[in-house]
Amino acid sequence: KVVASMERQSAEGDFRSNINIGGVGVPVTLTEEEVELSIKAADAFNLDMAGVDILRTKTGPVVMEVNSNPGLEGITEVTGWDVAGEIVDFAVFKALNKKPSDSVFDFKQDEPDARI
Repeated sequence: KVVASMERQSAEGDFRSNINIGGVGVPVTLTEEEVELSIKAADAFNLDMAGVDILRTKTGPVVMEVNSNPGLEGITEVTGWDVAGEIVDFAVFKALNKKPSDSVFDFKQDEPDARI
């Protein structure tokens, strides 16, 4: 699901729209096509969580970048949505619903592996 979205606008005289260099985030409502494209982009990289950058073009939305570790600068202030809290809730849900066999650790060992 898409939990939040914003449009980034560049500062006057700069083509870059990054929030940390003076860009400004503004609220945006995604179209159904943009929502579906965002989800498909994350799924294509097998990501449970992603930041998907979409460019709106004359021929429709285009995925520019899929971030497995998306920055959260400005998203809560712009949307009023606690995106970091949503991520924590999702991580806790995933951790609590993971089967022991899904773990990368072998909990059947009697002693920890002491190799370095």
